Amino acid sequence: MNAVQLSQSEASHHSNWTYVPEDMFDGPDGIWPCKDRDYDQLSAALAGGVLYAQSTQAVRETQKFPEGAALRIPARSRLISDIHTLNTSSETITGHLSLTLYAIPEADVTVKLAPFHVDYHGLQIPPKATSRFSGACELQSSFEAQGQPFELDVYYLLPHTHELGSRMFVEVYGGPDDNKTLIDVRGNIGEPRGRSFDPPVEVRGATGLRFGCEFQNPRDETIGWGFDDQEMCEALGFAKSPVIFETRIATAESSGAEGDTQLFTGPCDTLAVEWDN
Repeated sequence: MNAVQLSQSEASHHSNWTYVPEDMFDGPDGIWPCKDRDYDQLSAALAGGVLYAQSTQAVRETQKFPEGAALRIPARSRLISDIHTLNTSSETITGHLSLTLYAIPEADVTVKLAPFHVDYHGLQIPPKATSRFSGACELQSSFEAQGQPFELDVYYLLPHTHELGSRMFVEVYGGPDDNKTLIDVRGNIGEPRGRSFDPPVEVRGATGLRFGCEFQNPRDETIGWGFDDQEMCEALGFAKSPVIFETRIATAESSGAEGDTQLFTGPCDTLAVEWDN
């Protein structure tokens, strides 16, 4: 699978798409509450893989990889989407969503892509302020624990925030390319924000990844991580990598200020698994 195209009119705020073995999360096709089948995205990604994530409130989007790069969806797989809807109007919305997959012949595949995910889960966004939440995540030891060097060829990155997010960035941490930008996106909720890299960005000799988000909070209350009127700060990536990983920052500690911007940081917790797709 070399590309995915989404088109929706169902007030989809965000959707995450995974593939799993057909006997996992079993039940009739259709719409069902995740809790009814104990579905969670991390378990699905580890058992199968990640297919696609939608930019915030994008109504049409294409996730396209460079020529020869592809995701392999095994035979007898089930596709599952966790969809968050958001209707800000006073009317009931009945819409539709379609997802089109574009396959290439197996003989044309030169790179099998692996997913990775970074997530700042410990947001505590101060009221009436501009703030930046970031962290430098050491990943080298997690790769070495799987018997692999920390090496990535990044082919695609998709940032995700809600309406208070004014910036999301991912950078190289450590090594000769320390602070090298992989993606730095500002504003534009409702537009496709994923970026394909051709040629891919090579990450070599680094310690890990640094990532974060900036927020403009005009409200009177502190905003945390969550759905509805809360916020998120995360990015999904696809890379040529011997390891799939998720790294999460679960706490937010004040680290000073940069002009009028309040700064927060926290330690990273990483789950890494050798990728044999």
